[in-house]
Amino acid sequence: VPAMGLTGLDGDGTPDPWTEGYLLEGNLPSFRIYDVSEDMIYSAFPSENFAFADAQIFFVDELSGMLEYELSLDEGPNLKSFYTLPDDNSIENVIGECPGNITGVMAEGMAAACVDDQWIGTLIEIDLTDGYWILADNPDTLTGYGTNYDPGRVYDLHYGANLISYSSLGSADLSSSIPDDVEDLFLGILSGGYAAMNTDSLGWVGSLTTFDAHVGYWIIVSDDLSFSYETGSMARSEIRRYIETRPSGSAFEVAQSPNQAFYFVDTITLDEGVIEDGDWLLSYNGFVLTGIRQWQGVMIDIPAMGISESKGTEGYLVNGDIPTFKLFKQSTGDLILLGGDIPAWTENGMYTLGSLSEMQIIPNEFVLNNAYPNPFNPVTTLEFGIPVDGDVSIEIYNLQGRLIETLVSQNMKAGYHSVIWNADNHSSGMYFVKMVSGEYLKTQKLMLVK
Repeated sequence: VPAMGLTGLDGDGTPDPWTEGYLLEGNLPSFRIYDVSEDMIYSAFPSENFAFADAQIFFVDELSGMLEYELSLDEGPNLKSFYTLPDDNSIENVIGECPGNITGVMAEGMAAACVDDQWIGTLIEIDLTDGYWILADNPDTLTGYGTNYDPGRVYDLHYGANLISYSSLGSADLSSSIPDDVEDLFLGILSGGYAAMNTDSLGWVGSLTTFDAHVGYWIIVSDDLSFSYETGSMARSEIRRYIETRPSGSAFEVAQSPNQAFYFVDTITLDEGVIEDGDWLLSYNGFVLTGIRQWQGVMIDIPAMGISESKGTEGYLVNGDIPTFKLFKQSTGDLILLGGDIPAWTENGMYTLGSLSEMQIIPNEFVLNNAYPNPFNPVTTLEFGIPVDGDVSIEIYNLQGRLIETLVSQNMKAGYHSVIWNADNHSSGMYFVKMVSGEYLKTQKLMLVK
């Protein structure tokens, strides 16, 4: 195996341009092995290391090929899996020492937490067949090497929900990855914030369209079964992915929770107009936003996050709660309350709502609810209700009492309404919102923090 050195260094340290980046005396070269038949590249480790020296020959008894993995972690819970692992697959070796940036790991029926500078719990080793919720205090990356890569690994699933890994390096379409003889037994698949449901008439529907390397999946099946992923059956260019563009502003941010459910909807009925591609469907627990999904003209899943020990999930749903749903119109900024036959929330639940319809609830009195969020940056939502048809004015004033923006000034029907204020063009500080309708007048403080 040749190893080229840097040439042409003169008094000012300038190398020949065609050897820039080559080895210097004393450097240790690294090695790779390319497996032509499998189209795989392995990191290779020599049985003995020799530092580079010019015009030398070194005898290495063995190069051991190992596959590298690299998992990117966001702050909070991350649903991940491994396609290869080191021989020492203990949680200390794979996840890292305690304490560290990662504070907990949860598998199906097992968990480990970093407590008093040591890992405690029933989860002792990381397994190639399992998926894991990995809890990170800050963004991080897990890296390592392994020799046990096997895309044809067999998975034994039990009736109900199974938290498992994806065994391959690449990506593949859901239907192409599941063997035909068992696909009818797959009811649904969940990942972190995305879901897919297997329907009789439409096949797989929802925002989750592919299996991807490093991702963990809740697989929900109707019977016990064993299967292996079908890999390499679809070209990368053929993979259909769901891509959404989130609306700007913290008012639409949802913290990922390891406790989640999904509500599938295929029809939205409005009193006036229709839902349009690019509009948003939102789930709430009271006034707390628990999920958001962009409408793209076909049956889609609306996530609904549950309360957990993870930061940012305060006020989220618990078992037995019934979420509420709203439609955010991209063209007008209107937030429309939707109603229907909505099942109670349960962890890992998947529900088919069919349709949701606009609801017109008439309040008994005028009301301007507290803005949410407040403080905010730079978007907040103002919800208000009027018991009779009439003119409504909602205006924003600065601390000096100067009118800076009019959000609403029109005749409106009785009912609950909402308006969004995007303060991106204004500086941080205290503001006031004033609502006037007939003899009703109310003001509220708003704090913009950038």
